[in-house]
Amino acid sequence: MEGKEVKCPECGAENPIYRKKSNTYICRNEECEHEFELETKSVSKKIFISYGHDEYEKLALKIKKDLEDLGHEVWFDRL
Repeated sequence: MEGKEVKCPECGAENPIYRKKSNTYICRNEECEHEFELETKSVSKKIFISYGHDEYEKLALKIKKDLEDLGHEVWFDRL
């Protein structure tokens, strides 16, 4: 990632090789060659779900629960 100093979490070597297609890094240290992804901090969102008040209510409730489990604030109108 540009503008951010990245180090290998295994050996601490700097400037690993970034593979854009897989969004992964490979350590340049020949003794390590650890492959890793950077952990990103998740940002909670406020989400509104719009759906037809019919056979889709079960699906909307499942999506709501899944999103809440990920830390998001979810709401929708329910009759």
